Amino acid sequence: CRVWMSAPFWAPAYLPVLAIALRRIGEMASAPSSPEA
Repeated sequence: CRVWMSAPFWAPAYLPVLAIALRRIGEMASAPSSPEA
C-alpha cells in the first residue's frame, strides 16, 4: 500500500528518464553508423 501511495512522487520523475532512454535507444538503432546495420 505504501508503494502505491508514494507512486505519484517517483513516477513523474521516472517516466521522463525512461522516455529519454527509449528515445536514445531509438536513435542508436536508426543511426546509419550502427554496427547492427
